[in-house]
Amino acid sequence: MLTSLSGEQSVDVMRTLAARRASPWARAAVEDDQRVSMEWLHTPRVNSIIGSYLAESFFPEYQGLRDQLMAILVDEDLGLRLGGETMSLGELCREIGEIEHTDVESFSTFGQDFSYRNPDPGLERSVAALNAWFAELDRDLMTAVGALSEEDIASRRIIRGDFDEEYFSPLPKIQLDVYREALLIFYGKVSVYLRAIDRPLPGQWLDWIG
Repeated sequence: MLTSLSGEQSVDVMRTLAARRASPWARAAVEDDQRVSMEWLHTPRVNSIIGSYLAESFFPEYQGLRDQLMAILVDEDLGLRLGGETMSLGELCREIGEIEHTDVESFSTFGQDFSYRNPDPGLERSVAALNAWFAELDRDLMTAVGALSEEDIASRRIIRGDFDEEYFSPLPKIQLDVYREALLIFYGKVSVYLRAIDRPLPGQWLDWIG
């Protein structure tokens, strides 16, 4: 049986990978006391997703764009709406967290239920609360992914609530890809909000999101 990294260790590995391939701006954001031993990667101690697929699919970089966003936001920004029936920026941030929560659950239950809603109304108004929640979700995601066996990765399909099982029930790697696409949709929406208030796009957003 594989001995998986803890969720916190896996998140640290992801941040290290992202920093190694990122711009000087992003590298400077990594705390000096973060020292993650890369010998954990590509060893029998971790499964193939943690050991190689995350890096190969640039997952740390995609997830890191959210951290770059949160670094430039203040609480007052979260109430921004663009008129009509648009969600507030805080509501968009809560929504992407709820999506990540359903993905976390999907890797342990092999089913995805999109009905989950975080009951804390303060999330939509507090950058600190969102950051704490996102950090918890990231740890939980890596713990869930790291617990998958190679048999799970190769053959166990995830039954999603938004698709008929026979039409689309992805394997774990594809499920991660779908979550990555959800992140990109979120970033695209948020970039419109940032431009509406003349806020420069953070970090690598201009290159990755445009």
